[in-house]
Amino acid sequence: YKKEMSIADYKGQSGAYGSYAERGANSGMSRWRFNGGRMTREHMQFLADAIRKYNLQHVHFTTGQCLQMHGLDGDTILNLYKECYDHG
Repeated sequence: YKKEMSIADYKGQSGAYGSYAERGANSGMSRWRFNGGRMTREHMQFLADAIRKYNLQHVHFTTGQCLQMHGLDGDTILNLYKECYDHG
């Protein structure tokens, strides 16, 4: 978000973690995958809490059984990663 590296370089490092720069490099997208495409009740509760906590405006399921969150800033992406990891 400080634009210290190119979008392509960022994608090369962040893509493995499901984080991608969005057009204009002013926001990012986080893509979450679930084992077998299955979300548990606990996953759904965590997601609902995160949507409220971070006021996420654009969250959707993909045809590849992933979840994408768009329009994120860098701090939100990092916080979501940590909270998701801590949640299990």
